[in-house]
Amino acid sequence: MKEQAQSHDDPARVLTDAIDAIVAAAPNARARKRAETMREALTSLSGAPETVDVDELTRVIMRIAATEAQSLTRIVYVPPTDEVSVFVDYTKLSLALLHLVTNAVAAANIAGGEVRVAVHRSVGGGVYIEIGDDGPGMGRSTVMQAFRPFFSTREDDSSGIGLPFARALIHAIGGCLAVESAEPVGTIVSIHIPGFADVHASSVVTRIKH
Repeated sequence: MKEQAQSHDDPARVLTDAIDAIVAAAPNARARKRAETMREALTSLSGAPETVDVDELTRVIMRIAATEAQSLTRIVYVPPTDEVSVFVDYTKLSLALLHLVTNAVAAANIAGGEVRVAVHRSVGGGVYIEIGDDGPGMGRSTVMQAFRPFFSTREDDSSGIGLPFARALIHAIGGCLAVESAEPVGTIVSIHIPGFADVHASSVVTRIKH
């Protein structure tokens, strides 16, 4: 399944439109309040683009995520072989990564599995970030709905808006995001943030293993 991303000529508009769509999809007053709260937080915290050391940021996110890991859950980080920096909004990228990594930890916690995060430079000077877990994974029908606001398979108090917001954040900094999952193998979320020489990647692709 492929979803065409919006133009990144106006990143602020990309994020605003995506968040407004999520708020509009709220099935009830409680869900709407949650979405509006996240919208307000993002509006107040977002900043101007800056040079971000992706390795340094990812290490910070990994330390935070480790506090959510249960004793049998392993967290592995594969750093880039050389310096990888991108010119983006630090807050947007860090919030997206924090959600995706902590979500992977939650999946791995179910059976005491492993979370593996890898960062490497793309050919054009951008960056690829892969976040994988060997949790229960998702079947085809579930993956097809993964980016639908307020959709969740978890039995806890999960809101079901984290992944749509993460996608909106990555879109807003000019990147793309892909999800690959299979039962009972696990899930891999891949982020690509292009550099100046990269071919501009602006679609979200959901790849489903059979």
